[in-house]
Amino acid sequence: MKRAWFIPILLALISSTQLFAEMIDGELTIDNTKRTFHFYSPDNLPADKTYPLVIVLHGGKGMGQNMVRFTKFDDLADRDSFLVVYPDGWKRQWNDHRTGEDLPFEKDDVKFLSSLIDYLVQKHHADSTRVFVTGISNGAIMSLFLVQEIPQKIRAIAAVCGSIPENYFSTYHISKPISVLMINGTQDPLIHYEGGPVGKSGWERGATTSVDSAVQKILAINQCSKRDSVFRFPDINIKDDCTAEKMIWKCGENNVEFIKIKGGGHTWPGGLQYLPKYMIGTVCKDFNATSEIWNFFSSQIIRSELKQ
Repeated sequence: MKRAWFIPILLALISSTQLFAEMIDGELTIDNTKRTFHFYSPDNLPADKTYPLVIVLHGGKGMGQNMVRFTKFDDLADRDSFLVVYPDGWKRQWNDHRTGEDLPFEKDDVKFLSSLIDYLVQKHHADSTRVFVTGISNGAIMSLFLVQEIPQKIRAIAAVCGSIPENYFSTYHISKPISVLMINGTQDPLIHYEGGPVGKSGWERGATTSVDSAVQKILAINQCSKRDSVFRFPDINIKDDCTAEKMIWKCGENNVEFIKIKGGGHTWPGGLQYLPKYMIGTVCKDFNATSEIWNFFSSQIIRSELKQ
């Protein structure tokens, strides 16, 4: 009898002091529509603390679950004790407010993602002051749009293979300086480095401004002037037909960083060649985007801690 009572009491004590590793397939009802997400919490996190949250947004026609395998943020979350959520866009698309006839923009994704942040803060130990957003392609553009709409909820963003849409570039503004990392390939066949229509000829998926113009816009928002440094990644894989360099601007309490991949395509650096090169270009293997993004985000955490 003693053992029968002892085991549940012990389990209750453990569950009240630690969070266990789990991937939760969850949903929220937003405007009478069920919206889904996939949330990962590492093993053995003390339950009396809060943790950084990284929101990972898929590209057009993608899904949150694909980004789990594609980015492998869970591995870094296990190592460095942060939370990750992979939301699903409506009909595999984010409403990033581009204009285009082929864009199924039916839902308010700012409302969904803002509500998701609130839910994870209230129910799953996410720290409201350490929320970060990253994404690729449509997810990158959504990251840039989201930080304009709810800057008070986001500490920093990282946009991979994205830029600011032409239809709101002139009015694009973030109400406070914020750290931004952009990663773009010069041979991206879908979000063109020089700007223009998104995708292949005949697509009606809006247009983006040039990557250089987007970077300059972000620098102006952060009141950055002189570039502080340039780091050239070693060309460790000469077969990937690309090289990369990182430009860094230190702007008061924030950083703006831009990784320019010469010869890079519409891909996640260090990731998979998920479609043939003739469709999406080449994957740069000289660095890992997931590691670079987390290093960028974690540097914002260190800056905040040093201020306290």
